[in-house]
Amino acid sequence: NNRPTQEQFKCTSCGFELNADHNAALNILAAGRAVITDGSGELSLPREAGTTQGSNR
Repeated sequence: NNRPTQEQFKCTSCGFELNADHNAALNILAAGRAVITDGSGELSLPREAGTTQGSNR
């Protein structure tokens, strides 16, 4: 069990311990960074939204 208490996280492999909420925040941050980077570590934001002009309006 990696949660000895409600507020504590403890890695079952290496024994690393951290407040569970802090650990969750770090995991969410890492997941978000993975989504907004292109694999090179550089920030890759979506292009600016705009409209297209066409005859079908």
